[in-house]
Amino acid sequence: MKITYSLPKELNDLVEPIGMSNGLTSVFIEVLAISGSVLAKTNREKELIIWLAQRDQSVVGIGTVGFDIDEMPWTIGSFESEKDFILDTISNAADGLGWGN
Repeated sequence: MKITYSLPKELNDLVEPIGMSNGLTSVFIEVLAISGSVLAKTNREKELIIWLAQRDQSVVGIGTVGFDIDEMPWTIGSFESEKDFILDTISNAADGLGWGN
C-alpha cells in the first residue's frame, strides 16, 4: 500500500505528490511530530503538531493517513508563521531533532 502526501490536485503539475510505504509513512509522521513537539511554543504551533500526530496510522489504521497540504488546519491570519513553523519542523526533523542521543 502506498500513502500519498500532496498539494491540491490542481497543483500536481508543479510539485509531484510524495508516495511512501506504510512503514515509511509511520516513521515520517512520527519524526515530524517529535521535531514539532520540541519546537512548538505557541498554542497554534501545538495545534498544528497535534493535527499532524493524529495522522499516525498506528492510531487511525494502516493506509488511512495520506493528506493534501491544503487539508492542514491553516489559518488565514497566521498562515505565514504557521508555514515557517512547519518548514522549521521539517528541517529540524531532517537534522535529527528529538531522536538523536
